[in-house]
Amino acid sequence: MQVMQIEKICTDFIFSLKNSATNSLINFYKLVNSWPKFHLNICVQTVAFQVAFLGHK
Repeated sequence: MQVMQIEKICTDFIFSLKNSATNSLINFYKLVNSWPKFHLNICVQTVAFQVAFLGHK
């Protein structure tokens, strides 16, 4: 999986949280549960960046 794919999945997750948090969390957990740690680290950084970015708007 490419870094861009990971970033897109994780960014989409943030925006889906606004609509239905519970389903998003469950689906997201199922998806990333099998990812290697390296992928998860990229995802966490992407999420943190998006949250910080959205928080400053």
